[in-house]
Amino acid sequence: MQLPSQDEQAENIIVMIRVKPLNTSETSEKRCISVDKDTITVDIKGEPKNFHFDYIAPENATQEEIFEKAGRPLADACMKGYNATVFAYGQTGAGKTFTVQGPIAAQVPNKEERHKLRGLMQRVFDYMFTGMNKNKQDNPNIQYILKCSYLEIYQEVIIDLLDPQAENLHIREDIKRGVYVENLIEETAESVEDLLEVVKRGKANRHVGATSMNKESSRSHSVLTLTLESKTMHDRVQNVLSSRFHIIDLAGSERQKLTDTAGEKLKEAGKINKSLSALGNVINSLVDISQGKSRHIHYRDSKLTFLLKDSLGGNSKTVIIANIAQNNISLAETLSTLNFAKRAKMIKNKAVVNEDATGTVLLLQQEIRRLKAEIVELKAKCTGTVYKSSEQSDLEVLLQNTIELRTNDVKLFEQLIKEKDNGLSVLKKSIKRCQHTISRDKMILKLKEAALAKLQEGKNLQPNEEMELLRAENQSLREKEEEALSKIAKFALLVDMKDQLMEKNNEQNEYITQMSNFLKTLVEEKEAMKKENIKEAVAKVKIECGEKLEELSRKYIE
Repeated sequence: MQLPSQDEQAENIIVMIRVKPLNTSETSEKRCISVDKDTITVDIKGEPKNFHFDYIAPENATQEEIFEKAGRPLADACMKGYNATVFAYGQTGAGKTFTVQGPIAAQVPNKEERHKLRGLMQRVFDYMFTGMNKNKQDNPNIQYILKCSYLEIYQEVIIDLLDPQAENLHIREDIKRGVYVENLIEETAESVEDLLEVVKRGKANRHVGATSMNKESSRSHSVLTLTLESKTMHDRVQNVLSSRFHIIDLAGSERQKLTDTAGEKLKEAGKINKSLSALGNVINSLVDISQGKSRHIHYRDSKLTFLLKDSLGGNSKTVIIANIAQNNISLAETLSTLNFAKRAKMIKNKAVVNEDATGTVLLLQQEIRRLKAEIVELKAKCTGTVYKSSEQSDLEVLLQNTIELRTNDVKLFEQLIKEKDNGLSVLKKSIKRCQHTISRDKMILKLKEAALAKLQEGKNLQPNEEMELLRAENQSLREKEEEALSKIAKFALLVDMKDQLMEKNNEQNEYITQMSNFLKTLVEEKEAMKKENIKEAVAKVKIECGEKLEELSRKYIE
């Protein structure tokens, strides 16, 4: 038997029937049922009535077969992050506790035989720890935390079986945790032995009693809850799966004339039957809702139904094991159990993976952008359009940003060169005027120096005032000549600076060209990755890109 697909929005509860074999005192009695594969037929006063279920375990079915059909699928679902519930339902003495917990040690003293008859609990423990250990070997980054709690509902009072002094605990409900019991002890288990010790302590505190139909009759509903949390690190993002696995052993329905109960046991039976009646009402309401009718579900009518709120019609994968007796004296209870199971099979649950991803805001935003890009790409492929990813790798973004910065630098260089060109044009005109003036002044200077020389020799002597004037004019001409030479020197400096700027501009253009070609090559290689092994291709491109970027950066940036 396989659980329904996990991709479905809603799935029916799995219901299986287990037929209890006749004991030595019942072999002479007439059987009220017959089994044929997935069909069970009840003989009601000579009129057969057929019932169909997901799986029917005949009287010779082993504990291992029950686990394979009910326990293993639920344990797998739990380790994948789904909530899971299995509970045994049926009349008292029909084999519910044997199915869930296995035989009582006093009844089967042989240890090896008792090991073969282990119940669902012990087999689930073994299977889950084996699975967790295997997952750890396959993925060293995964971590598991398993906690266990054990309670009973006795006469509508919740008792912690790991701390019997903690009575009358209260059930709470919130959006994040769902339905839970407040102040209930949860013990961390690191091995199967730890869980078995919890079960042993809990069983010692559970209310049981003897009736005419069962020497070890459960007088309360017991609920063992495994809370599993797994954490996995991937690219600095922590993925957390959390799930709960309820293993429930319900107290059996009783008829006073068959069990011969009285006094306190009769009161216990009344509370048990009232609780099971509330469970039946909840299931009837859920069936009506699944058929499109509007109903209010009375989960709070009993502690049991409130605790099972997620398991019945909520966020859980649920399996019900209905235990029935085949002796004729139990016909009424067997028929009632089969009708209950038939209705329960119509309930639909909506199980979802309880998953949470935590990490830095930046990493999560990057992951969101990447997933959005993948969605766009998939949509484009479906419509047959050409897709160009808007999401780029960090290296591509770095290259594009570098190219943009270099392009802006080139624009600034070009603007500076243009300004220098304008300044050079003005200087050229000034220098031409200066050169013409210098040539003229040099001629005048020579003539005046010749005149001064003659005056000093005493030829054509003139007044001292005129000589001083000539000397001043000569000095002024020399200063103009020096100024003109200084402008020419500045012009030469500007010309050299322009040459340097042009050379730098050429280098920038060369850098941009190479970076653009490199980016084009990177995009082409990225497209080629689709046909190669993704991990190897990414590693190869990252190494090549890193080396190329470092080389270009050393050459042009530093």
